[in-house]
Amino acid sequence: MGSARRLGGLAVVLAALAASGGASAGDRPFLLGGTALQEDDDERVFEVGSGAARAGRARAYTGELQYSFAPWWSVELGWSRRLARNDQRETEREWSVEARYGWLDPARHPVGVALQAELERARESDVEGRGRWQLERTALTLPLTVQWATHRGQAALHLTPGVEHRHGEGRRPLLALAGQWPLLRSVELFGEWGAVRERQRFAQAGARWWIKRERFALDISVGRQRGGGEAVPMAALSLSLMDLSY
Repeated sequence: MGSARRLGGLAVVLAALAASGGASAGDRPFLLGGTALQEDDDERVFEVGSGAARAGRARAYTGELQYSFAPWWSVELGWSRRLARNDQRETEREWSVEARYGWLDPARHPVGVALQAELERARESDVEGRGRWQLERTALTLPLTVQWATHRGQAALHLTPGVEHRHGEGRRPLLALAGQWPLLRSVELFGEWGAVRERQRFAQAGARWWIKRERFALDISVGRQRGGGEAVPMAALSLSLMDLSY
């Protein structure tokens, strides 16, 4: 879902989009938090996601490939590239792997519970392309979900506490609160607030358009990121292809 993350105070949004928690294909449209949602037909299927975000002058581009062994158990590979629009034009490339296990399905229990573990390797480069790969981040999160039916579909609230360890920064807690509400049969509204420790916070709101229900989705959101002593607007766009089998 490295100094490139810290440039311009954009650590939460751009790093989250790349691979943090909800950066995963299965957790879209959320950027930082995850969900405990399960789909009964998610067995031996792939999901592919891609996204782009802009916060201030910095940009991020991502791609994910997720494979679900069962509705409660999946593994995902992610890739991202970030570009800081400053004098040095520093960039960062990243590969990540994430495993997710759903303990309780919110469709069958009052509260859904999942566990997500993630590992990231990153390479920061300057304008001359110099840099080296290193273990950048490990994270462990515990998404909690409450789901209920409305006359237009399923609504849900998600709470994601967790902890991450970043190279050169040590361990720090993270927290995300998110919700989704069906507006039309093919459109859902969503919102998310997240924070990593007390220094970096962001909020976003947007809509998911189901181009083909449970198969093909487009997410659009806008928000605001605060960190490093400044607040900047952000926008994100992502596409997800689901239930791909062979």
